[in-house]
Amino acid sequence: FVNEIDERRPHVVSLQEVLRFVLLDSNLEITSELDFLEEIEKEIALRNLPYKTEVVQNATSSRLPLGFDPSVGVTQWLSFTDRVVILRRSDVDVVDSAQGLYNAFVPLGALDLVRGWARITVNHNGTPHHFLATHLETQGIPGVNLAQGIELETQVLAGLEGVTIISGDLNSDAAAIEGAVSWTPTYSNLMAAGFTDVWDVAPARRGELGVTCCQDPSLQNESELDQRIDFVLVRSTETAAE
Repeated sequence: FVNEIDERRPHVVSLQEVLRFVLLDSNLEITSELDFLEEIEKEIALRNLPYKTEVVQNATSSRLPLGFDPSVGVTQWLSFTDRVVILRRSDVDVVDSAQGLYNAFVPLGALDLVRGWARITVNHNGTPHHFLATHLETQGIPGVNLAQGIELETQVLAGLEGVTIISGDLNSDAAAIEGAVSWTPTYSNLMAAGFTDVWDVAPARRGELGVTCCQDPSLQNESELDQRIDFVLVRSTETAAE
């Protein structure tokens, strides 16, 4: 991943599922942790790349028992936090930023599955460019995915003039037909709202499927990717006004 940043040097970078795992003992003292964002930042610093973390939005977060002794109770806990992150190149001047959680979520009692978004705005050649990173609920819970997509379109993006760029995991298969397990209306709704799918118009990508999901968690099997659910979408009010 950092290799690609190093090679392409994009102005901004959108990250989803930037997880942090923490092991705690019975006294809730940290014994070890794995922070994906920290590892990315370390590698960026090691290579002296001109990037900094601009916005971090926490999403689903919980602490679960991992070890139990009947005589003393819980002996070990696992804490985890999911995050949406935006990195920016050091020569990019941010004029505004915002972040938040979607009102629609999956209530599971002790654990609520919540999703979030983050946005920065820069002034490029006199035109505001809004760059938004987000991660919506999975296709397996289509009602929540749809509700979050509508909230994204009608609330999070409301009033943004100039160029708006969505970069994220929408969990809505671009190629699926209605009724398929990977289908939700979210992708089509955003297309109807005036967004262009960059994959479809990039000459170098034409003829390729661009699938990004879904692989076995072990990554040991042959590729099972069969869905395109991760996107860069662009809409310009400047173009619409011409």
